[in-house]
Amino acid sequence: KVIKPNAAEKGTEGYGFTNGVYEIHGNLMYMRCFEKCSLDLYDMPKRPAKTITEEDIPKCAKCGSMMRPHILWFDESYTEELHKVDSVNSVVDSDVDALIVVGTALATALASRIVKTCLRKDILTIDVNLEPVCTAGHSVQVIEK
Repeated sequence: KVIKPNAAEKGTEGYGFTNGVYEIHGNLMYMRCFEKCSLDLYDMPKRPAKTITEEDIPKCAKCGSMMRPHILWFDESYTEELHKVDSVNSVVDSDVDALIVVGTALATALASRIVKTCLRKDILTIDVNLEPVCTAGHSVQVIEK
């Protein structure tokens, strides 16, 4: 199972949360209805070369509201429906052999809790970052980008 905290544009194929991949902060490759009339995910259109106007913003086929990136914004809370938070917590509490922390500052509560839980349970934790972020475990500092 893979838990991805970053909403990177590239990475897993298909919609988030498939084949044991939990993208807890979403995925910029997809969009969903701003008004949450549906939890359906759609491919994010390619950004036009020109300046984007309001008319360029995709509209929901079901309710007509604007679409938004399928990401967790800072003023939002994790939900099972959109971020699989209960599923992630269940995996972390019962089904982790090792944790590899790559490219994150652990600035969000869920990502930080995952690391703290694994360290508390003495699960092998490997930190691969430009600057180490884990207080225990094994750290590998990346020297070059």
